[in-house]
This record gives sequence, structure tokens and C-alpha cells, in this order.
Amino acid sequence: MNTFTAGSRIRASRTEKRSYYRMRVKAQVSYQQQNMDEILIGECHDLSGGGLSFTTGSRVKPGERLNVRINSSDQRFQPLEACLEVLRVEMQNNRFLVAGSFTSVNS
Repeated sequence: MNTFTAGSRIRASRTEKRSYYRMRVKAQVSYQQQNMDEILIGECHDLSGGGLSFTTGSRVKPGERLNVRINSSDQRFQPLEACLEVLRVEMQNNRFLVAGSFTSVNS
């Protein structure tokens, strides 16, 4: 399901004002609300050095902190594991679109 590959070309417009460029990523993201045991699944849509967005069927609230994990389809690369602070949640096609910024990234 992952379409993220190392060495992929990234197109950036001159009007991009973000600190990090976004890459479109179609990959499964597993996440866990802090202080909860249940691991939930979503679909990542884009990823940058500063955060990510994904859709899920479970309600998430702005301000929540999530532990997120994205596995790579290439075994040479470690999974991305990070803490995400939820900044925005919108309804999109009967699912929740969650966007947030990384507060820490595990290496």
C-alpha cells in the first residue's frame, strides 16, 4: 500500500512558504492516543519534516497528542515513529481528516 520511496522527486512551487515541503504519501498509519491502549489505523495522505495528515474513521480532537507509526515498504528503512500534536480535524467523505505537527521523532 505504501507509495513512498526513497529518492523520489519532489515538486515544489515557488509559492510554498512552509519550512518543510510536503510529499504525497499513500501509506497505512497506525496511531495511539496517549494514555490509551488501543492502536487505531488510518491512511496517510501527506508527510513533511514538520508533520503529516491522515484520514481515519475514529474521532480525534485538536490538541490531542498521538503516537504515530508509518512502516516503509522498503525493508532497508526503519519505520517512522513520532509524537504528533493534532492541529486540525475536518470531516471528509464521512471520515476525519487529521493534520498535525511533530513534537518529537524517534530515531
